[in-house]
Amino acid sequence: MKEQVKLKVGRYLIPTILHTIGNSIFVKFSYNKSLIAEIKAMKGNRYHGYDEINPQKVWSIEDCPRNRFQLAYLKGEKPYAHFDQPIVEHNYNAHSISIKKN
Repeated sequence: MKEQVKLKVGRYLIPTILHTIGNSIFVKFSYNKSLIAEIKAMKGNRYHGYDEINPQKVWSIEDCPRNRFQLAYLKGEKPYAHFDQPIVEHNYNAHSISIKKN
């Protein structure tokens, strides 16, 4: 699946192409030092510009929940929204829990 997005790094929006193949996400963008640092912090990062057979100016990262979460944040989505909700409190009555003894 190929997707054109803008990733927010600092105060800039960087046009980026995300291409998912198998268990990898290929990330292609013009040179940006801050975005390179973000990609280097992701799991399974690799730059393909120095490959001997087919060199390309593209990064690849592993397609995992951690990297998906970080990409969602860089796209401007709200992956932390679930954590901003109020804590649900549960009241348990100790007498309503039955413990079976052998």
